[in-house]
Amino acid sequence: MERNRHLQYLVASAVSLATTTLGMCSLWTTPAMPKLQNNETSIVITNKQISWMLSLSPVGFMIGSLVTRFICDQFGRRTTLLLSAVPIATGTIIAASANKAWWLFIMKILWGFGTGMISTIVTIYIAEIADKDIRGRLSVYTRIAFHFGGLLMLCIGAVATYDVTNYLLLAMPVLYFSACLWIPESPYYYLMKGRHEDAKTAFVRLRGTSEVGF
Repeated sequence: MERNRHLQYLVASAVSLATTTLGMCSLWTTPAMPKLQNNETSIVITNKQISWMLSLSPVGFMIGSLVTRFICDQFGRRTTLLLSAVPIATGTIIAASANKAWWLFIMKILWGFGTGMISTIVTIYIAEIADKDIRGRLSVYTRIAFHFGGLLMLCIGAVATYDVTNYLLLAMPVLYFSACLWIPESPYYYLMKGRHEDAKTAFVRLRGTSEVGF
């Protein structure tokens, strides 16, 4: 039993890299906004445009959260988590290379979409792969990772330039995508699709036992 618990903790650690990225994206505005307002970047942006930029993130988050349920039921929990890295990475590349304010509008929508996906799918995935007596603990780990990501962004943004901050942030979706490549699909997703052998294999891998019980 201890062996399978170790695997579940490792899986939660890999998933927590995604929530760390979520925290970093959520707090990006705090160090970036003074740099934008003080003309420390190549982007000319007004306070009104900054307000518009900030208002677009919840729109993307809402859309991302709503479509995630469809995506994860169609393609799987693990695949959905991997796909969430795409809008995050794309938005970060835009943030690093943008020279017009409207590019940041697109960036915030993409980030909102990606973070909405992460926020939704992590909750579903942890609930489905974790033993019930450690499920709450693993969920707390992902929340701690979120707050750590926010703290990390504040620390980096306080000392790094706008461009360096964005390039460092770009490493995060690549990191959690790579880490989550090896995690198993949820056994419950396989059961939904009638793939009972795949469900058994995933369950055995997660629990480390040949005794299957869903």
